[in-house]
Formats: sequence, structure tokens, C-alpha cells
Amino acid sequence: MVDHDLITRWLTANRDACVDVVIAGRIFGGRHGESPQTPKRWTQSDDAVTIHFGTTELLTITQPSAFTLGEHSQLLVPHATSVLWGWHYYGRPQTDDNWCTELFSVEAGNVTLERNGPLMPGVERFDFSGANLIELL
Repeated sequence: MVDHDLITRWLTANRDACVDVVIAGRIFGGRHGESPQTPKRWTQSDDAVTIHFGTTELLTITQPSAFTLGEHSQLLVPHATSVLWGWHYYGRPQTDDNWCTELFSVEAGNVTLERNGPLMPGVERFDFSGANLIELL
């Protein structure tokens, strides 16, 4: 279930702030503070929520179990069937050829990560038993 008010409150409080994107325990960029993202807006489709960041980064969460706020106002999603993180390869023109994605598909604690684009394409599988599939810190 999507709590529209909670997401809107979080976005209003964090718009133009820098947040780390953590999916299945993996920090985008490798370490905290290495590749902070700036949330700008959010949209919802039938079964997914997309958070848009500045410049072109997108986080699409399909069938999220819930959205909650952590004790330090971080946005948390305990579970979803899949998470798509997309961005243009940094330092290159923002074209389709330079669009990168990481698709995390989750089933019973097992994650399949499919990477597409010019940066390390491939498939990886790993276990994840953390409390939150997504953390925006």
C-alpha cells in the first residue's frame, strides 16, 4: 500500500537534499556519500512508485509492501517484487546509448540483479535478508 502523504512529506523535507540510494544492502556508488542523489518528485502507476532524482536518475519500485520513515527521516521500503534503478552514465552525453539500469528482482530472499547499459552489463544472484529492501538515507 502506498502512503501518499508519507512520501510527499519525505520528499518535501528532502527535496534538494543529498541522499544515498541503498538497494538490497548495496549503496549506489559503492560507499555512503560517494554518489548522493537529489530527490525532486515522485509519480505512481498501477503497481509502482517512481522517485525522480536530479538529473535523470529514476528509482521505480514495483509492488512495494509499505513505505515508512526511519528514526532519522530516511525513507524505507521493507519489500517489493522488483526495483529498477536507472541513470545516464556519468560524464557522457545523456543519450539512450548511455542509459544504465540495474533491475533487482526479489523472490523469497533471493535477489537477481540484471545490469544493462555501457557500465558492467550482466546478471548476478545473491541472498538478501536485511530489514529493508530500499533505504534512502
